Amino acid sequence: TALGYQERLGAALADKYCTRCHDPESSAARVSNYDNLSVKPHLFTDGNTLNKMSDADLISIIEHGGPALNRSALMPPYGSSLGMADIRALVAYTRVVADPPFQPAGTVYAHK
Repeated sequence: TALGYQERLGAALADKYCTRCHDPESSAARVSNYDNLSVKPHLFTDGNTLNKMSDADLISIIEHGGPALNRSALMPPYGSSLGMADIRALVAYTRVVADPPFQPAGTVYAHK
């Protein structure tokens, strides 16, 4: 997937702040905390979960933590660590890597 500037920024921020919990795979550079969490977070590519959420809901969860939308308290708030441009970049990144692909409301795609 070709990423624009905002999505590349979101990918870098996700790697720094999010993948430790949202990616169950460990690597030599990063150990995953996924298996230690009592409530398993969705993957960043989990379109079945994330596509149902509005951008405003995703922004709220990132900014204020999981309890902002009655989600897991294990999701910490990042509003004091990330600016709104960074939070929007994370949302843009989750939208572009979603599987199944994210389709904004009102978007119509032609079929062959």
